[in-house]
Amino acid sequence: MSGFIVSAKAILAQDFSGLGLMEQVSGQGLSLFFLGRFYNTTATKVLDNYRKKGPDSFKEIDGDYLLLLAGEDKLHFYRDRHGAGSQLFYSSEFFSSHLIHFCGLEGFSPEPDTEALFTFLGIGYIPSPMTALKGVRKLSPGQLLTLQNGQISTKELYDYESYLAKTAACKLSPGEATDAYEQLHRQAIRDRIGQNTKVGLLLSGGYDSGGNIAALREIYQGDVVSYSIGFKNNPWTELPLADLLSKKYGSRHYQYEIEGSEILDLPQILKATGDPFNEGGLMVNYCAMRLLRDSGEQAGIVLGGDGNDQHFGTSGKELALHWKLRKSGLQVFQKAYAALGKGLSLFDKDNVFFRTQFHNNKILNIQQSDLFGFSLQQLNRMSAGDFRMKQFDYLKGLPQHFGSFEDFFFSRNFNIDIKQVINEVILFKSSRMADLFGSAMSFPYMSTALYDFLNELPLAYK
Repeated sequence: MSGFIVSAKAILAQDFSGLGLMEQVSGQGLSLFFLGRFYNTTATKVLDNYRKKGPDSFKEIDGDYLLLLAGEDKLHFYRDRHGAGSQLFYSSEFFSSHLIHFCGLEGFSPEPDTEALFTFLGIGYIPSPMTALKGVRKLSPGQLLTLQNGQISTKELYDYESYLAKTAACKLSPGEATDAYEQLHRQAIRDRIGQNTKVGLLLSGGYDSGGNIAALREIYQGDVVSYSIGFKNNPWTELPLADLLSKKYGSRHYQYEIEGSEILDLPQILKATGDPFNEGGLMVNYCAMRLLRDSGEQAGIVLGGDGNDQHFGTSGKELALHWKLRKSGLQVFQKAYAALGKGLSLFDKDNVFFRTQFHNNKILNIQQSDLFGFSLQQLNRMSAGDFRMKQFDYLKGLPQHFGSFEDFFFSRNFNIDIKQVINEVILFKSSRMADLFGSAMSFPYMSTALYDFLNELPLAYK
């Protein structure tokens, strides 16, 4: 497994040998190392910009990367805003790109973090900064880590208050905003393909990947290869739609149908994710990257349509129902029905009671990630009294009171759709599976310019 593990003591002593394959530029007492790709700048410009503006300059970078900036008395680690680049795991003494590296350290005794593992059993993943191992943390996407005077501190460069302050700043008409969005999307693709003479593209047959191949062909007439994954004997397969898009826009197309034997590959999938992880599209991403490798095409960059839905906000119906029930005073009945389901085994079976309880809980808890696993009550029962959770850690500190439906919507949009679903789930699984097969994967809809533009759109436009 490639990557790095390095001690804080070594870096502060200007010993960078443990960083392995990280690229480097240096000058005027500063050294910049990075894994990944910058699309709208160069490493030298990143270093120059840091000298002028400090760590906030990292927010201007469009790319999929992890960077380390080391000076004489302190160092910074920073992950790109959506976490599409390499991960960073850290303890009080070591930094690594992979969690498993800590298990090889002399004197380190792996011990499971019960709260983190219970969180995984509830929502299917372990949100940053927790990991499955006690004493090891991971850096959140868009977060800055600073080591100075032997102390580690972290800071969010993207916070909810700043996000909320910019919403509705856009003064364009709907038509003008649509044109601006299309131009930014094309530019994001142009930046990502660069000088590559062969471009890969994941093609699901849906709007987002279809938008990628359509925009790509407006600016690039070179070699394009596309990849689609379906399920064998699925009457609702989207493979025919992907094939139509491929023929219309002229790509050399490959497809694969999942049939069940892929479960034998779970051990290497889990090794690549580091922390325990479970999400419906994980095997699809794995098979797509394997298909890309097996095709032998060796595209210089592969474009994915991931994350676009979440930038516009999801679960609008449930948000509206929650707000209506809250304002009308009827939420007390929702809570009573939810409480009833906690104590009766009738609600644990696949029947109408289970389904109504599922939808009721989704509406009631719409400011949380989907609870596809065990509830807190079930988890606490499983712990047999040894450990109890009152709330998942990632929910602590989130807003509870809202002055308007717009604030309610944008809280969900930023804190759940973007910070959790995009950063911790969708781009996490896509990027880790690409890394597993050594593919250069990127996501045009996640460009810095598009993020900033969509941040300013009013609710009505989204």
